[in-house]
Amino acid sequence: MFELIDNSLPVDWEVGNLKNDEGENWVFFGYPEMVQDEDHHDLLIERDISALRIFFGYVDKYKDIY
Repeated sequence: MFELIDNSLPVDWEVGNLKNDEGENWVFFGYPEMVQDEDHHDLLIERDISALRIFFGYVDKYKDIY
């Protein structure tokens, strides 16, 4: 979906931090819903229509910028 052109991130992306079962910290970057909503990732995997609309909204938003 996204092509890496440079090392910049969209200005509205956020940083998230998760701890796995082994106690390791995982840092990730993403659009606000991905970082703030613990269920958003799983809803995308399940092809939930509202989660997909959010995701493709960002795809459309950035397609001509990045």
